[in-house]
Parts: sequence; structure tokens; C-alpha cells
Amino acid sequence: MLNISAWLPNALAILIIISFMIIQRKLRIGSEAKIIKPSKTDQNSTYFIAITLVTSLFAIFAAVFLNINGYCIIGNTALTYIGLIFMLIGLFIRILSARTLGRFYTSTLKTIDEQVIVNKGIYKYIRHPGYLGVIVLFISGGFASGNYISLCICAGLVIPAYLYRIQTEEKMLINQFGEKYIEYKKHTSRLLPGIF
Repeated sequence: MLNISAWLPNALAILIIISFMIIQRKLRIGSEAKIIKPSKTDQNSTYFIAITLVTSLFAIFAAVFLNINGYCIIGNTALTYIGLIFMLIGLFIRILSARTLGRFYTSTLKTIDEQVIVNKGIYKYIRHPGYLGVIVLFISGGFASGNYISLCICAGLVIPAYLYRIQTEEKMLINQFGEKYIEYKKHTSRLLPGIF
């Protein structure tokens, strides 16, 4: 039987991810932003991300049982609590980016009427901070789960899902904005300033 310090980070990780899902829904401000049906430009990236996030949440939940049975435990309590801190950082980045986008924040890849390139706040440095926030949230959730299997599932699914989403979104935005978006790309990074 695990003591409270062993399963508490995992329970908090699950709570943070559930909070993320609730907050995510509340952040969609405009009526068009609430439409979840993907457009053709989405290239199934919304479905891919949905499956990825649900599977990652399940992996973090399953870590409780894996840890109780002694399978692939990370074994470093400090690392699990650091994971929780980074989960909150990821959640904050996601909220900040959605608030900066305002009515242009949607759950699928599409542009809406009067769409503009948002290049203020965090978008002055990073083109996809919302995706960065989710990547940090779920990979950190893998660490907070205290289980290597859960960590590998989260990282192994979330990173490729969002790299595909970024590639698809940037094609859509180049088609929509042309040279303006290409110029914006020259002065920003995809996810990590000065690195990627």
C-alpha cells in the first residue's frame, strides 16, 4: 500500500488536467470559437489531439495502479513535485495564450471573419504558445505521475501530435495571410524562443 506522499502528486496531476479541460472550454469566447467541427484545413489534427490528450490522461490515471504494483516507478518524489509545478506553468501559458488570442481562439484549425495575425504579448516571441503550454502540461504530468510508462506515453503522444498540428496550422495561415505570415515567422520561434 502506498503512503500519501507517493500517490498525492498523481492525484493532483489528474486534478490539474481535469481543470485544464474545464478551463479550456470556458476560454472559447466567441460563438464561432465554440464550434468544434473541424474544417478541411484541420487535416484531422483536432481528432489526433483529442485522442492524444484522452490517452495521456488515462496513462496518468493508470500510473496510480502501476505504481501500487511497483511497475516502472520513477522513485524520485522531488521530481514528481517539480512535475506538478511545471504542470501549473504549462496551464498558465495555455491560459495566457488563449486570453491573448481572445475571440480568435478556437478548438479547431480555422480562421474566422476579420482574422488577424496576433503578434502581441507572448505571441511576439512564440507562434504557438498555447501548444507549448499543453506540451509542458502533459509531459510534466507524466513526471508527476511518478511512472516511466505514463511519462513515455504522454511524451510519445503529445509531442508528435502538436508538431503535426503546428505544421498543419502554419500551412493554413500561410494560405490565409501569405507574405504577412511568412514575415511573422521570421521574427518568432515555433515553441521555444531562439531554439525551435
